[in-house]
Amino acid sequence: MIQRSYNQSALIARQISKYLAIPVMADVLKRSRPRATQASLSRHDRHRDLEKVFYLKNPGRLRSRHIMIVDDIFTTGATLSAAAKIIAQAEPKEISVLVIARAVGYKKSLLQVK
Repeated sequence: MIQRSYNQSALIARQISKYLAIPVMADVLKRSRPRATQASLSRHDRHRDLEKVFYLKNPGRLRSRHIMIVDDIFTTGATLSAAAKIIAQAEPKEISVLVIARAVGYKKSLLQVK
C-alpha cells in the first residue's frame, strides 16, 4: 500500500481558509502516537484503534469558538468521532465537520495489491 507523506486534510483546510478568510488551527489537535493505516481494519477495530489517540495542544484556543473539522474521507466515522470527542472537552461554541469524500461499499479485497 502507498503511504502519503503529507496531511491532505490540512491542505484542504488551508484552501478553505483562504476562500472563507477564517483561520486554520492545524497545530491544536495532535496525535499521541502514530497509527498504522486503517484500510484493512473492521469498523470496531477502527474505533478501538483511535481511542485516546488524540490530545489538544492549547485547548483554550478552541473555547467558545465555532470549530470545523476537515477530513479527506469518511469511511466509518472513527477518526471524526475521536477528534470531535476530544475537541468537545475544550468547550467550543459549535463543532462542524466537512468531509470531501465518502467511502461506500468498499471491500478489503479491493485494497490489497497483488
